[in-house]
Amino acid sequence: GTHSLRLTLTRQLAEVLLRGYTGTKYMPPTSNGSGVIKKTMNASPWKPRMYTGHNLFIPKNEYEEIILLLLISEAMAGREAVLSQSPEFKEARMQALTNATAVYDLLTVALVRWGQVHLLHESLERALKFSYEEPHIWMQRALCLESMGLYVQALAVAKEVARMAP
Repeated sequence: GTHSLRLTLTRQLAEVLLRGYTGTKYMPPTSNGSGVIKKTMNASPWKPRMYTGHNLFIPKNEYEEIILLLLISEAMAGREAVLSQSPEFKEARMQALTNATAVYDLLTVALVRWGQVHLLHESLERALKFSYEEPHIWMQRALCLESMGLYVQALAVAKEVARMAP
């Protein structure tokens, strides 16, 4: 379906915002506070509807917008993860890992830049379920633990990375 397209588009939008957005023109989403914004006769059919409610997060600045996009991308990448280590699933597993790694690399850049290392640690913990014997995500986790001051855990993970990729 459109799942992989949506994953790619949300990740690429976050990447565009992360790479070159200055923040001077950012306008947060707005609503009228009455639930669904009604369509007008002039509204484009391609313009998404906006919803309001108690459990909705509306970003206040470009940093929150980028993190939201990347966390949505992470959730979508996690849904397409192939956990089976069977040889017949190798290609699908590698494609899912490539997509997830791109998201985690962007999350690393964004969250470290804005001092949100604990949030990065949570994301990298979730990534371990589909990064079996894949040293890249494990090395990011080791570096994240080190930046959090968890040196003993970081060393243990770094030793595991050295075992994976001698």
